[in-house]
Amino acid sequence: MTDQHENLPPGLSRRDFLRHGLSAAAALAAAGTASRLLAQSATSAASATSAASDTNAALPPKSRVIVITHPEVLVRGYDANRPVLEKMIERAVRELSGADSAEKAWRLVAADGDRVSMKITRAGGPNLRTHDEIPKYIARRLVETNHLASDRIRAWDREDLTPEELELSDPFTLPSRKQPTKLRAALVKDTTCIINLPVLKMHSGTGASLAMKNHFGSINNPSAFHGWDRGEMWKSIAELSNLEPIKSRTRLVLIDATRPLYDGGPDDHEEFRWTFGGLILGTDPVAVESVALDILETKRAAVHGSPWPVTDGRKVTDWARKLGLGQADHSRIDLVTINLD
Repeated sequence: MTDQHENLPPGLSRRDFLRHGLSAAAALAAAGTASRLLAQSATSAASATSAASDTNAALPPKSRVIVITHPEVLVRGYDANRPVLEKMIERAVRELSGADSAEKAWRLVAADGDRVSMKITRAGGPNLRTHDEIPKYIARRLVETNHLASDRIRAWDREDLTPEELELSDPFTLPSRKQPTKLRAALVKDTTCIINLPVLKMHSGTGASLAMKNHFGSINNPSAFHGWDRGEMWKSIAELSNLEPIKSRTRLVLIDATRPLYDGGPDDHEEFRWTFGGLILGTDPVAVESVALDILETKRAAVHGSPWPVTDGRKVTDWARKLGLGQADHSRIDLVTINLD
């Protein structure tokens, strides 16, 4: 696809380092809530590539994903325990980067000269939204460690935008639907760094509203792409995140999984909520989403008494993998689980 945003700055190599270079760092194995629910244990990552049997082509590096939990991250209802939540973010960013200091870890997310757009979500209602403490802490740490000016960091959902931030890019056409869409200025205008901050929730039966779908709030016509089956919304979700202005600028994906929604959605249904008490972090949105789906499916199976797959959610990650956006196979994901209890 031709990039129609010639005035936008190109993606930085720091993102490529994060996404493809993290496999050289040692994974941290930890038991606890996350590992029990996922029924997986953290493994040590090796940066060596393997030759394909028929072509001798090297496999792409693994994508690291951090799942970090704490039993006291929520104090009551959906209210966050701020010191605990901040501790979780700090530890997870450090583990994700493999850096030997917190300052180096945060500089791999954003640095002096960057302009940061943090896409949160409030679409699920007051108790199914990105906790405000998450973007506030990320912004604070970027200012403290990188001397990044606070006025160059913006956290937003559509309802927060000024008329200037609501302005639209030139059109992009999503291939499968042949439908044009435009990106909000808040996401891409003068932006060098995108941080994606969705929540963990289901969407309409067997779909999920996670990192990639969070960008439906970044465009002018999300309703044009709805419909999991006949509309093949799963293709449009992946293709939107594969657009150059989003793909090349995404430095961090953090899913708020403190109290997820395992059925219904995208609006809140308290009867389908449970306290997982976690965050899911990575730089590869496909890998992060794949791990998030594991958590949802494990919970759904426990409730249902038999497998209850998130079928349409898996279609999104599979299509994104085919597009080359990221890793969806478990064998290509370096999963690290940490329980801070």
